[in-house]
Amino acid sequence: EMAVNKRQIVEELYGRGATVKGWSYVTPDSMGYSSALDPLPYDLEGAKALLAKSGIVDGKMANGEQVSFKINTWDAGDTPLLPELSQLMADAWNNDLGFDVEVVVGDASAVRQKWNNRQFPADVLVRTNEARFDGTSITSGGYNNKDIAWRSVRDPDEEPWLTNTTIPVRKALNDLSSTRNASFVELYKLLKEDAQQWSAFYTNLPWGVGKDIKPGTYKPWTLVPYVTAIWTAVPAN
Repeated sequence: EMAVNKRQIVEELYGRGATVKGWSYVTPDSMGYSSALDPLPYDLEGAKALLAKSGIVDGKMANGEQVSFKINTWDAGDTPLLPELSQLMADAWNNDLGFDVEVVVGDASAVRQKWNNRQFPADVLVRTNEARFDGTSITSGGYNNKDIAWRSVRDPDEEPWLTNTTIPVRKALNDLSSTRNASFVELYKLLKEDAQQWSAFYTNLPWGVGKDIKPGTYKPWTLVPYVTAIWTAVPAN
């Protein structure tokens, strides 16, 4: 993450339509948000130093094996330019860290199915995700329910996830008191530090209603990136 100049990439691709803040499904308007969730600043030398501590230098592991993986993505209908975003990330890792990274752009349904089937071991998935105020459901599914295909961990009750993420997740999910926001603040910090996923930015998706719809009648659902509640739209004539 530190080796990718996210701010420069976002400004080049999305301009003012995107903001380099937040993590995964958590934005500044979400319960549990804190500035600690914002993307790490660009620090190429810091990234190289961290890799060196793990035995990775100039794109090679300690045993001499080349660091090689794929970035899987698709052309998303809700947020454009995911393939271009993926390629710029790959370029940064290839050119600056010596990695061997290939971008694979596939059909959205097929890529999601492979992801759900856990067919991307040691690879990267670049995708969109809907922001939300209350992340209870997705946090539970991603870190605490072994029966959900898209969960972040293989088995919440297996080490190291049991102590690293599962116990803190269950503690936050069980907090229904006035301290719930504070519980999620601490939980999200921990999940970000666990580094199973990171975000480059969040964006507010623009939309509009044409002149054929009576002004003020269309009431779409909030915080979803697709057309909803079309039955509320009343024709202008």
